[in-house]
Amino acid sequence: MKVLIVYQDTERGWGQRIADFIADTAPGRWSVDERKMQPIYQPVLDEPQQYLPQGLPEADLLVVLAEDTGLSQLIPDLVENIRPEAVIVPVDSEEWLPVGLRNQVRKKVEKLEPTDEIVFPAPFCSLTEGSCGSRYAREFARCFGRPVYRLAACGERIRSAEIERSAPCGNARYIAERLQNCSCEEAPRRAGLYHQLYPCLAALEIIHDSAHISKAAVKRALSAEKVDDES
Repeated sequence: MKVLIVYQDTERGWGQRIADFIADTAPGRWSVDERKMQPIYQPVLDEPQQYLPQGLPEADLLVVLAEDTGLSQLIPDLVENIRPEAVIVPVDSEEWLPVGLRNQVRKKVEKLEPTDEIVFPAPFCSLTEGSCGSRYAREFARCFGRPVYRLAACGERIRSAEIERSAPCGNARYIAERLQNCSCEEAPRRAGLYHQLYPCLAALEIIHDSAHISKAAVKRALSAEKVDDES
C-alpha cells in the first residue's frame, strides 16, 4: 500500500509527530511518503493551486494532517492531484476543520475519481476498521487508530504490556512501557494520565476524549486478560 502523509511545519508539531511515527513503524509492505507544508494563514484561498507542494506522488491512501483551515480547504485539490482510493483526515481540533468545512470537503471529494471514501476520525485515535469502508483505510486502521493492548498480569499487577494497534501519535507505546508492574486496579487511571503526559497534542476540547480512549483500551485489555486466565 502506498501512503502519502501531508502535514504542516508548525510550532505545535502535532502533524510532524504523527507523520514521523507512522513512517517509522508502518509495516514493511507499506510505502510511506511524507510532504511538509507551511502554515496557511489566509482564511479563504482564491488560488488554491499555488499552495500545493510540487511533485506530489500518486498514492492508495492520503492522510492529511491539517493544523489550519487553509490546508483543510486544499484537501479536494490534493485528492485531485494524488488520486487516492481513500482519504483520512483526523480532526484533533474543531478549529482546524469545523463541521461546515468538513461537509463541504466531503461533498467535493466524493465527486472525484477514483476516491471511494473520506473519513474524519475525531480524535485520530478513535479510528477503527469498522469506521472505514475502503480496503486501504481499513488496512491503515488495523495498525493505527484506537489503541489495542495485550496485557498479562501476575496476581494484582501487570507483568507485561504489548500493543496490537497503536495510537497514530505513538503514545500507546509510551503508555505500555509505564504500565508494566502497575497495579491492575490503577492501570486505567494511569493510562489516562500517561496519555496526557506524553503529551497529547490534540486541542484542549479533544484531549479529554482521547485520554478516555486510552483508559477504555486498558480496561478492555484487563478484561480480556482475566477471561484468558479463567479459560
